[in-house]
Amino acid sequence: MRFKLLILDVSGTLLDGHDWGELYPGAYRFVEVAHRMGYELALASNLGRGGLKKFMTAHGLDRFIQTAVSADDATFKPSPEMIELVLSLTGHPAGDALMIGDSSTDIQAAHAAGVAACHVTWAGDDPRVATLNPLYTAKSFDDLAKLVGMN
Repeated sequence: MRFKLLILDVSGTLLDGHDWGELYPGAYRFVEVAHRMGYELALASNLGRGGLKKFMTAHGLDRFIQTAVSADDATFKPSPEMIELVLSLTGHPAGDALMIGDSSTDIQAAHAAGVAACHVTWAGDDPRVATLNPLYTAKSFDDLAKLVGMN
């Protein structure tokens, strides 16, 4: 297991919608299996704290996610503050972490925090990401599981 900490964006990565919606197919299983395999899981979302807690509870993810950082806790991405706060709260160095997100702001935040980045494309492909050279790209949660060594 190369990464010990998986930092996930919410809207467009786990959630099909912004403040409310359904989980993408495979999202719940990915989070559940990653947790069971010993990965530490965190969220870094531009949602507010209330929306983030509501999201985690409504979808049953609160039992798997150890750390959740919202826009109420740090500056919006692409600022690295959310990711840096996750690292601080978990005690992991940047080299242990992988930021998983769908947008250019997720990838920019990861780069600025010195964290590896994975661009996910199941919500649609953000063409601005190509110029940012994320370490990985995943087209499905199965791809993502393989990339982080879960399969």
